[in-house]
Amino acid sequence: DDYAMMQEVFRRRFAQKNLNGKDASFSKLPELIIVDGGKGQVKAAGEAMSEVSVSIPIIGLAKRFEHIIVQNAGECREIRIPITRPGIHIVQRIRDESHRFAHLYHVLKRKKAYLPKI
Repeated sequence: DDYAMMQEVFRRRFAQKNLNGKDASFSKLPELIIVDGGKGQVKAAGEAMSEVSVSIPIIGLAKRFEHIIVQNAGECREIRIPITRPGIHIVQRIRDESHRFAHLYHVLKRKKAYLPKI
């Protein structure tokens, strides 16, 4: 369940114990969260953020049409940025880099699992 998994990640990341914990990198909140996905993913992230009482703007990039999804007061709306505009390219690059990072992490984790233990 993509939405439930996303909510779990957001709840864990922004839980008070992480914000006040040992790892200082978690104590500083981001100014914007970009989610890979459309309305469903943005809403799921927003619900999880509400549960942990953290308010950070969330946007999503819907891959099919490359629309930006913005949530405001619980309502999602689409912003269509022409593909020729540099702003959409920045968001696409961020998304593509997150895909590359996640794929690399998955590959390394799988390699580790198959290495013989000596």
